[in-house]
Amino acid sequence: MDLPEPVLHSYRQHFREIRATVGSSLHAVLRDREDMDDHLWHLLNRIVDWRGRYCESLLEPDRFIAAFWGVRCDAQNGGFHQYFANSAGDLWPDLLRMLVLGDDKNGESHYRRVLSFFPDSTPSVDRDERDAQLAAIDGSLTGDFASPYAELDLEYCSTYLYPDDNTLFGALSSLNDVDFVPDPDKNAG
Repeated sequence: MDLPEPVLHSYRQHFREIRATVGSSLHAVLRDREDMDDHLWHLLNRIVDWRGRYCESLLEPDRFIAAFWGVRCDAQNGGFHQYFANSAGDLWPDLLRMLVLGDDKNGESHYRRVLSFFPDSTPSVDRDERDAQLAAIDGSLTGDFASPYAELDLEYCSTYLYPDDNTLFGALSSLNDVDFVPDPDKNAG
């Protein structure tokens, strides 16, 4: 789905401004900010939205940003069962890598406990296959549904709420530098 023309114009203008004043690389964008402030979040969300609409695939930094929002939204709203049932669960490997690179040891430990319900602690990245895995885990195949995540969901919402801004910023900063800010004059749109 294409963006409406006024929104598309705003995105293009913003990307041109950032490329001209800050640079186009991931590290240049991160160096421009000391932490994850509203301006940086705005830019990051626009970049992921643009690349999701107009590019063939997301870059690793994009996947980290999408994984950040996916787990925060789904796990807080409906628990880890909902997280894995939704497309946010497709990015589970990126979330784990972000927690490791962002040095969030508590979040990583908790998330590994969440993953442990899956065979070899490895959910499928294919949503249909992961749904079948979930059905085997939660008892819905036998009619005895019981989310195995109740305790872990409670811990997540009351104690962890990972990843936090510092984890994401640290993980993004640890990645190899890439041309990150879309060039709106070369990309679709």
